[in-house]
Amino acid sequence: MTNAPLPNNTKMSVLAVLSLIFGLLGVVSFGSLIAVILGHLARTEIRHSNGAMEGDGLAKAGLALGYIMLSLSLLLMVLFIFMRGYLLSLF
Repeated sequence: MTNAPLPNNTKMSVLAVLSLIFGLLGVVSFGSLIAVILGHLARTEIRHSNGAMEGDGLAKAGLALGYIMLSLSLLLMVLFIFMRGYLLSLF
């Protein structure tokens, strides 16, 4: 008799997957804010599921990418505002 593994009844959090996807898309679009929101919602959903859901790592990755891209976007906007003012003062 073989020892067959027990079936895994946990489900992947759709919000965690979407958070990661929008975090990756945040590089080329404004998906970073959506990634952050979905990442936090996914982590809350997973935490409240009492082990019935998984995907916390995906949610964390989506959050990290989202926050990094939000920071870079903010930095680029500030840089653009200062550079625009500087370039206009030259003329």
